[in-house]
Amino acid sequence: MTTSDAPSLKLKPRLPVSADQVQAIIRRIYPQASLLGITELHGGEISTVLEIALADARPCILKVYPESLQWKMAKEVYVLGLLRDLGTSIPKILLADDTRSVSS
Repeated sequence: MTTSDAPSLKLKPRLPVSADQVQAIIRRIYPQASLLGITELHGGEISTVLEIALADARPCILKVYPESLQWKMAKEVYVLGLLRDLGTSIPKILLADDTRSVSS
């Protein structure tokens, strides 16, 4: 198969995430937190990346992977865990959930 025959991989998916869905996710981590705003960040090539502003907690980053690339989340969590074990400064993972069961 040549490069031109290969199926194209759509990068930078724009997965819809409602404010109600974000609030439901945040409540699993910070039950009393109030959502102030959601900002889409640039740079994520295989996931939708959102900055979540909260009234009574530090801002968080929410990454949402397309179903076809869900395994990438597990890989990212695993690799970040390895780096943390080495003493490297990495982002703290507050929640990783692959059930895709959050609803508004």
